[in-house]
Amino acid sequence: MMADETPGAGSPGRVVLHIESGPSSPLALKAAVRIASALRGVIEVLVVENQELLDLAELPFAREISRSGRIMRPLDSAAIQRDIHNLAQSVFRQVEEMAQAAEVALQSRVVRARPAEALARVCRECAEEHFVALGEPLSGHSLDKLRQLFEVSEAARGLVVVGPRGSRLSGPVAILIEDVQHVDDLVATASRLMPAIGTSIIAVVLGKPGAELRALEDATRKRVARLPEVRVTATPASSDSEAIEVLRRLEAGLVISRFGGMTTASNEALSALASALECPLLLVR
Repeated sequence: MMADETPGAGSPGRVVLHIESGPSSPLALKAAVRIASALRGVIEVLVVENQELLDLAELPFAREISRSGRIMRPLDSAAIQRDIHNLAQSVFRQVEEMAQAAEVALQSRVVRARPAEALARVCRECAEEHFVALGEPLSGHSLDKLRQLFEVSEAARGLVVVGPRGSRLSGPVAILIEDVQHVDDLVATASRLMPAIGTSIIAVVLGKPGAELRALEDATRKRVARLPEVRVTATPASSDSEAIEVLRRLEAGLVISRFGGMTTASNEALSALASALECPLLLVR
């Protein structure tokens, strides 16, 4: 399959917006709606009532500690459920306003389960192509959680995440190319989402300096030769920090990368990437 054959371009899709108990990023909500609009599909708000937390609240010795560490109080299951209900209403109102403006269909549900189980259940029920957007910003220890979410959401095309500095959702769509086998899929995904983000695609070919990088650049250029909206740039990068700096300077509206690549190989790399990017990151399989 060549890169100009966009798979599923005419099929409506779905974005599952995964909300837990923490504060949601406004950019994450906005990105979820934009991507659903590009897919000409549905956005579904999934609010998780964390069964583990509710079970913990039943234990007499369980305590809630404030972020400052100065206040400690017993866990109250009724208060937890009330907070989740209020969170669900707040998020739904925010997403509803954006979805109406973008003419995107909106659904919502509250599921009581462990977070990964709740997402797995919803993804199994999705018949169409779908992506998962995480409402909470990434932290420095998110890699294990992302691995788990990829495992339970087997049918999802990828995860949309944002960092603590996330604020931008316009500009070119940047795709990270680390091997030629995935060029077509990355370009196809970028082409489908680009109309909701910007007007161009930058294919960033990453690798250690030398003949291997030049060969990867040549192969990428051949595969996108008939796509004038795609610009290819080869960037020597011997470390994840060098690759992340390249991405930061692009000022992209969306970055698409394969999960497990150079920039998501460790918690340290993921934390640095989340801190550097001001736009959403779509991690694909």
